[in-house]
Parts: sequence; C-alpha cells; structure tokens
Amino acid sequence: MTLKAFLFSKRIFPGILIPDVYPEGVLSSICVDEEGLIKNIRVSVNIEHS
Repeated sequence: MTLKAFLFSKRIFPGILIPDVYPEGVLSSICVDEEGLIKNIRVSVNIEHS
C-alpha cells in the first residue's frame, strides 16, 4: 500500500473573548473533511489580552 503525502493548512479566526473570571478557558474547533493519517502536526495561536 502506497501512502500519498501532502501538506494541509487550515486557519480559523473565532474571535472568542477569554474573560479573566473564567479559569476553565474556551474551546475552539477546526473541522477537517479530508481523510488520512497524520504524521506531523503544527499548531500555533495568537492570543491578545485587553
């Protein structure tokens, strides 16, 4: 069986506020419709505090 390798990129901008009085945090998901095995994954976040 030959596996096909490809690069996949997905971005979201949920605009979720993170209140200081909510220590549980927030949750945001990214839906991926493609099927396959994950060899490597890279995740980055940009969080601004106001």
